[in-house]
Amino acid sequence: MMHLSLYEWVFIITDIFGAYIIYKFMKVFFETRRSQAKIELLTYIGYYIFIAVIYIVINIPIVLMISNLLAFIGLTFNYESTIKKRVLSALLIYLILLCVEMIVALMSGYFNFPIFSTNNYTSIYGLIVCKILSFVVVLILNNYKNIKRGEIVPSSNWFNIILIPATSLYIILLLFLAEGLSANYVIVGVLLMLLINFATFNLYDAITAALSERMESRLL
Repeated sequence: MMHLSLYEWVFIITDIFGAYIIYKFMKVFFETRRSQAKIELLTYIGYYIFIAVIYIVINIPIVLMISNLLAFIGLTFNYESTIKKRVLSALLIYLILLCVEMIVALMSGYFNFPIFSTNNYTSIYGLIVCKILSFVVVLILNNYKNIKRGEIVPSSNWFNIILIPATSLYIILLLFLAEGLSANYVIVGVLLMLLINFATFNLYDAITAALSERMESRLL
C-alpha cells in the first residue's frame, strides 16, 4: 500500500472542497445545464479522483497544469455553450486559481516552483488558506451576472478576450522559470496577473451587458 504523508492526506481531503469551488466557478460562466444532475455530479467526482491520483502519483506542476485545463474544458460540457466560451472559461478559472496558489505559496516562504520536476511544497497551512481564498474569489465573481450570456459576444471580440488569459499564463510560466528574481518581484508580478484577469472578467461582463442591451433595443 502506498504510504501517504500528512500533507497528501490533507490535500485529498481539501480537494473535495476544491472540486466544489470549480463547480461554483462553472456557475459563474454557465447558466443552462445540458446534462442530468446525476451525470453532472459524477463528472465532478471524476474530476476530483482524476486530479487526486495525478497529484499523488506524478505531482509534476506542468502535468497538473495540463490535466486541470483539460479537465476544466471537459466539465464545461455539462452546460450549454460554445467552444470559444468553454476555452475562455477554463483559462480564466485556472489562471485565477493558479495566481491564488502562487501568492499563498510565496507568502508562506516557498519560492521553488519546478515546472518539470516533482513539486515539494508541503505547507498544510498554505493548502488550507489557498482553498479558503479561492472560495472567497469565486463568491466575488458570482456578482458578475452577464457573463452567463457571453455567447452573444461576436467572434471579433473573442480573440482579444482570450488573448489576455493566454498571455497571462505564458508570463506566469516565465516567472516559474526565471532565476535571480526576488520573492517581492514575483509576488507583485503574480498579483498584477490576478488583477489583469479580474479586469478581464469585468470587461467580458461589460461587453456582454452592452451587447445584450443593444439586442433588446433592436427588438423593441
